[in-house]
Amino acid sequence: MSSSVVEKFKNIGPGALVAAGFIGPGTVTTCTVSGASYGYTLLWCLLFATVATIIFQEMASRVGIVTQKGLGENIRDRISNTTLKWIAIVIVIIAIFVGNIAYETGNITGGILGIQAISTDAPLVPIVIIIGVLAFAAMWVGSYKVVEKVLTCIVVFMGLVFLVTAFASSPDWGAIAVGMFTPTLPQEGGQGILTAVGLIGTTIVPYNLF
Repeated sequence: MSSSVVEKFKNIGPGALVAAGFIGPGTVTTCTVSGASYGYTLLWCLLFATVATIIFQEMASRVGIVTQKGLGENIRDRISNTTLKWIAIVIVIIAIFVGNIAYETGNITGGILGIQAISTDAPLVPIVIIIGVLAFAAMWVGSYKVVEKVLTCIVVFMGLVFLVTAFASSPDWGAIAVGMFTPTLPQEGGQGILTAVGLIGTTIVPYNLF
C-alpha cells in the first residue's frame, strides 16, 4: 500500500466524526421503518438527501477554509443588524443544543434497544447509566485523538455491518435502481410524505454544518 493511501486513511478521522453525527438511531430507525413499510419506493429520498448533504458540507468547509472561522462565527460577523444578529445566534444555539440533546437521547435509546435485542432480560436502568458514563468519560478525557479513534472504529464497524446485512438480505437490485431514480410517494394517506420528510430530515442535519 503506497504512502499516499496510508496518509489518506490517517486523515479520515474528521470525516468519521461527521459520519458518526449522521448515522444515529434516528436515521437507522427511520430508514428501517421506511423499508419495512414501503420497500424500495423512497430510496430516491436518500439519494436526494445524500447529494444535498454533500453540497452543504462542501460549502461549509469552503467557508471555513477561506475565512479560518466556523460557520457560527461567520454568521455573527456577516450580519450587521444587532437584532437580526441576536435572532441568528438564538436560532444557531437552538439548532445545535436542542439537536444534540435529541441526538444523544436517540444514541442512548438505540444502544438500549441493541443490547435488549441480544438479551431481552437486560436491565434498563443500569444500561442507561453505563452508556451515559462511557459517553461522559470519552468527553471528559478531552482528547480529540481518543474520541476520533473511538468513533472511527464504531463508524467502520457499522459500515461493515450495514454492507453484510444488505447483501445477506438478497435485495432486488432492479427495484433498487427504480426506487432510487424514480421519485414517487406511497398512496397510503399522508404517512408516506412524513416518512419521506423524515428520511431527508435525518440526513440533512443542521448541526453537522457547524
